[in-house]
Amino acid sequence: MRDWRRVAVWLRYWLPPLGYMGAIFYFSGRPLPEEVPLVELDWGDKLGHLLLYGGLGVLLWRAFVGATAVARTAAPWWAAGVGTLYGLSDELHQALVPFRRGEVGDWVADALGIAIAVLVLERYRGNT
Repeated sequence: MRDWRRVAVWLRYWLPPLGYMGAIFYFSGRPLPEEVPLVELDWGDKLGHLLLYGGLGVLLWRAFVGATAVARTAAPWWAAGVGTLYGLSDELHQALVPFRRGEVGDWVADALGIAIAVLVLERYRGNT
């Protein structure tokens, strides 16, 4: 019975970020996406990356804090590190897709989104 409980906990905490990462992989692998501007600004693409990866940061933070044996103080670092590396792999993946390109600026926006999300969550958690 105890093994099922561990599986349930793992699924509860890890299925959301893994599903989110799968969706990112799927959509970033589509060649020549429709040009639907997220925001009518020059930096709208970067804002999209920041928000999208901020969501991933929230899910990874939740998973590392709630369902791992990682020390509580190390969990935010793990969440930020894994998310940032995933952002890098996503940009490398996009570089291989026809009519797409991987950009360092997008990766920086990904990393900033994750870092902001993790910092906000840590700050909020510290005040409760």
